[in-house]
This record gives sequence, C-alpha cells and structure tokens, in this order.
Amino acid sequence: MPPPWSPKLIVSPEKFNDGTKGGGKTLFYKKCKVDFYPECKQVDGLVKRISLYEDYKRLIVKEIRSYYACRKDRLLVRRRFPYQFKLCEHYESSAANSHWKKLI
Repeated sequence: MPPPWSPKLIVSPEKFNDGTKGGGKTLFYKKCKVDFYPECKQVDGLVKRISLYEDYKRLIVKEIRSYYACRKDRLLVRRRFPYQFKLCEHYESSAANSHWKKLI
C-alpha cells in the first residue's frame, strides 16, 4: 500500500492540554501572574485571574483581579486588595435591572 499523502500530525503538549476538561494556563510576567480557566467550567464562573505584585520576586500581592462569566448574579470583575482590606465588585447592569453596578 502506498504511503499517505498528508504529513504526519504533530500536536504540542501545551495545545493538547488546552483542550482538556479542567485545563488552565498560567503565564508569568514582571510583577504579574495571569491564570486562564476554561469558560463556564469553574463552579463560580471564574474565567481569568490576574495577580499584581509589588516586587519582582512576586511575594507581596498588591491586587488580585478575578474575571467571571456565566453567573446568575451578573458579577463581572472582583478586585481584592489584601493589604488594604478592601474588596471591589463590578456587576453588569441591564435595562430591566438598573440597580447598583459597583460594590466596595
């Protein structure tokens, strides 16, 4: 039998793990860490988490931003400031629901 005309299929391990059920991805930058999660797979609807740090060794947390999707309460962003004991929540408003959008 002659060999097939198409080249051999090669899939990198990173791309293979991106398609798994609970797969996530973490990227590190200067003074920052970004975590990606599959959409609508987390129990609380978490899609992305960004951690901002004061130092380059990423030891002192300045702010944590959590982005959400597919939530009943329509929460979009939650920002935590651990050393200031502060929490900000941003909600999506609609025409039928014209209540508060930001809670501190």
